[in-house]
Amino acid sequence: MRKIIITFFLLIILSIKTYTQVGSWVSIGGSGNTLTRLHFNVNGDTLFVGTIEGYRFYSLISSMWEIREMTGYVGRTVWCITSVPVIFGRVITGRVNAFFKGYIELNDNFVTQGVIVRNSQGGKFTDIKYLPDNPLILYACAWSDVNPGDLVKTTNGGLNWNLLTGYLHTAMTEIAVNPINTNIVYVSGDAKITKTTNGGLSWSYSYNGLPSNLGCYCIAVNPFNPNVMLTSNDSGIYRSTDAGGNWIKVYSGVVCRRFEFHPLYSGLVAGITFSPYKLLISTNSGTLWGDSTGAFPGNNMVDLVFSKYDNNLYVASSTTGVYKRLFIVTGIKDNKNVIGDRYILFQNYPNPFNAITKIRFEIPRDLFVKLRVYSIDGREVACILNECKKAGSYVITFNGEELPSGIYFYKLESESFADVRKMIILK
Repeated sequence: MRKIIITFFLLIILSIKTYTQVGSWVSIGGSGNTLTRLHFNVNGDTLFVGTIEGYRFYSLISSMWEIREMTGYVGRTVWCITSVPVIFGRVITGRVNAFFKGYIELNDNFVTQGVIVRNSQGGKFTDIKYLPDNPLILYACAWSDVNPGDLVKTTNGGLNWNLLTGYLHTAMTEIAVNPINTNIVYVSGDAKITKTTNGGLSWSYSYNGLPSNLGCYCIAVNPFNPNVMLTSNDSGIYRSTDAGGNWIKVYSGVVCRRFEFHPLYSGLVAGITFSPYKLLISTNSGTLWGDSTGAFPGNNMVDLVFSKYDNNLYVASSTTGVYKRLFIVTGIKDNKNVIGDRYILFQNYPNPFNAITKIRFEIPRDLFVKLRVYSIDGREVACILNECKKAGSYVITFNGEELPSGIYFYKLESESFADVRKMIILK
């Protein structure tokens, strides 16, 4: 019996996941305007930041900021922002005009003032999310004051948006997409949590266990296990382990405005709270939380996002800019370049390249896979692979000798997975 007990406690100790904050918070700049929202591109090397007069972006490779703001203009505040992985230079922003009505602006080639492609019936657009397996399909939601509010969808990369029906909300806060089955989409807001399983054709409530009188500020899905989800309301943090079917309170006394799961570490998730502003960290997918605010130099935390390029956590202060800090985690598998703990895709060498490069991918089981290359405008320029492959690792040679210099994207996809990466041809 004693041996069994000792073994049991050893297993517990070995399963404990801990994190270490390396060094101190480092400012990367970005101040000079009120910040509102953060977003990383698909590679995690370019950080987009919404502001009250537009947006700006920061390259982790060059450590340079680019500003896309119209100083002195009212009605340009960006409340949500996303890039479109398969269309380089396309940035879609959700904004609020001078009359407190929302609109979606499409900014091609990183322009400062783009084209308004959708006006809301009510208030500001609060979130935009693309589908990981088809980034030309995006959802956007608004915090509306007019019933039934605005939940819209595009299937052509943001050029045209259609108003969905039956989504049960008026005022909405955030969207979350199931990374394995992208027909499953969640929306948080005044109706707590709603869910579609057919790409937005019909919606149902998904809030058993949540307080009936409280809306939800956010919704997040664990990319490694989509059954695990997090939300927060004025009562605390709630967690689901059955894809939103049932919710259990795991933390009282805090109200989170955003959660962010790490794209490489399966259990690591961060959250920021409303005033008093705190940074919370969990290494077991949100079951237990610790306060990691520390000596955060800014105030008014408004958003946070992990980068899979450098593993840093980036946090925006509304007034003093963006800060980063490295978290090293022990007891959690490093899933670098892994999506859903199942696939690997990256350019082996070199990048940029002159004519020939190597692309590596791994698949967990026998699958029919496609590996294709797209130009910057989304046009397919090469189909490298289109066949059934056995589980394992592959290195594919790509010859771009006939292509002009420029930025291209290579996409690996199967029946249940897709990932897009960027490569550069220099001649």
